[in-house]
Amino acid sequence: MLNRIHNKFGLRTLKGRIILFYIVFSLVLALFIFSPLLFIGKEQRLVDAENEINRVIHIQKMFISNWLEEHLVQLKTMAEISRKNIDDDIFMTNMIEEIKKNHAGFDTVAYANKQGIIEETTSNITNIDVSSQDYFKEAKKGNAYISDAFYGKISKNKIVTFSAPVLDEQNNFNGVLVGAVKLETINEVMGSYKDESAETYITDNDGKFITNSSKGNFGEKIHSAIYEKAILHEEPNDMYESNDGEIVLGNYVWVNDDRWLIIGEKNKENIYAPFKGIVKIFILGYVVLALLGLCMILFLSQHIQKSIDRVLKGTRKIGNGEWGHRIEEINSDAQEFKELSHNFNKMADLIEEQVISLMESEEKFRTIAEYSSDIISVHENNGKFTYISPAAKEILQYDPDELIGKTGVHLVHEADKEQILKWYRKLDTSGYAVITFRIKRNDGTYIWIESSAKKIFSNDARLNRMYMFSRNITDRKKVEQQLKDIAVKDSLTAVYNRRAFNEDYEKVWGEAIQHDRSISLMMIDVDFFKKFNDCYGHLAGDDCLIEIARTMERIAQEEHGKVYRYGGEEFVVLLQNKNVQDTLNIAENIRSAIEQLKITQQVSENKPYVTVSIGVNHCVPTSNLSYMKFLEQTDAALYQVKNNGGNNIFYE
Repeated sequence: MLNRIHNKFGLRTLKGRIILFYIVFSLVLALFIFSPLLFIGKEQRLVDAENEINRVIHIQKMFISNWLEEHLVQLKTMAEISRKNIDDDIFMTNMIEEIKKNHAGFDTVAYANKQGIIEETTSNITNIDVSSQDYFKEAKKGNAYISDAFYGKISKNKIVTFSAPVLDEQNNFNGVLVGAVKLETINEVMGSYKDESAETYITDNDGKFITNSSKGNFGEKIHSAIYEKAILHEEPNDMYESNDGEIVLGNYVWVNDDRWLIIGEKNKENIYAPFKGIVKIFILGYVVLALLGLCMILFLSQHIQKSIDRVLKGTRKIGNGEWGHRIEEINSDAQEFKELSHNFNKMADLIEEQVISLMESEEKFRTIAEYSSDIISVHENNGKFTYISPAAKEILQYDPDELIGKTGVHLVHEADKEQILKWYRKLDTSGYAVITFRIKRNDGTYIWIESSAKKIFSNDARLNRMYMFSRNITDRKKVEQQLKDIAVKDSLTAVYNRRAFNEDYEKVWGEAIQHDRSISLMMIDVDFFKKFNDCYGHLAGDDCLIEIARTMERIAQEEHGKVYRYGGEEFVVLLQNKNVQDTLNIAENIRSAIEQLKITQQVSENKPYVTVSIGVNHCVPTSNLSYMKFLEQTDAALYQVKNNGGNNIFYE
């Protein structure tokens, strides 16, 4: 049947067949998903809930405001009537009773004189001092007043008071007329208009509940986002957690001159309750469609499974090394599977050719590696050896198996390890790098190695490989060092020459300025050396200079310093990080040690042996002092010693 459908619509490709089923499934699914317009309805329900809350709290605001104004006007009117009868106790008593009788909203009505003492009250409790109350203080200023909610001294109830000043005919303050209303009355006023699905309640501007509700009781502190928004006069723009922990949508209005806050809230569950039935239908329809789609996909996958199985079987056989396996190409397959089978077989042909070629190349590589005098090695991405040629045994004195699985970094000279890390980083960026470094052989000695490496990158970094060719260049390094020594060392005495001194001195001076270090300099001259040469000959003079240079070098090296032949019989000693006294002690050690060589001479009547004169200088270099000036000062110190007869030291 499926083949007839394919033929009818001319669907020769797998893509076309899947698209047909996808279109049918999508049309049926869209009929159930988009017809209810659930998202539009949900947003509209949220807007309706906001409007309902706003309508309720604004109507309650109107009721509360009118109610407050009405009670305040009542007291102000009665206070005005009592202006001419303020001293008539009977009149005041009757008036208070009249207020209580005709204005049932008041729980208690009282009159306090200008000292703040209750004289008349409907509760028959008098002589109470209310002078500290806010309403009395406002009355003295001539203001009518509505108080915050509090526990009354007379009624012992939770009340709100209304007050108006009582003035005499000259407008002098003579007392205050006070009416107390129970908070239950305010609850009744708010209940005159309400929405059963929403809850409203009042707090003062400190966030304390004035009316009781499920959110909190009188005097408790509110803890919710709506109060924070109200204090900042910001619009609430999202649902939030109410004081009792429920998720609600809410709004607020200020009343009583922004001293009271009416808050209206609707529970999230109540807002979206109408959608429960719709959601059930939506879920049921979606499940049915999903099952239908699954059945269709299973039916289609079963049809193409046979073709896929043939390809999978072929890949397994190729993976197991059966390079000659090919898969059957069937005419009834979809066009894609026909092409896949054909391409698979072509790929298998290519793999078979490449495997044979690779095996031949590997054999050639191993032959070259086996007989190469250089070390040829292959490394993983982390540097570990996966192969190392037999030359490692001769050059490093390690069997190749001892290095497989290791990086070899533990064999690198400590001074060269940082250079190795830089070399690895260069390999990661450029793919090729050359390095020379010292490596420790199995007998504990170090040799110089030159390695050139090529890194082969893969899409998976773990498959990266590094191919390295390494050779022993220790002999070459020795020759290079000998050539370097010829350039910087004196050919006769083997200490450093004047050229080396000029380079080292300028470099050390700059480092001393940068790091705030001291420098000590000694200019040393062999006493009467010209006469010694004339007397004993140049060969004896050369032997004398060699002995003196060796002695000075031994002492200088112990103090981490250097000795240079400055010219003829003149030498320089350069020291760092020594204080003045240490420098003078070293100079004296040199002078004394040379004298103790007891090189016989008869050219000086003062001493029977060869001696030296030493000029000493010491400083912590600064940018204000040039190193040439410092050298001139040291030279001047030497000539001071020479002028004084020699065989001594002089500190500049």
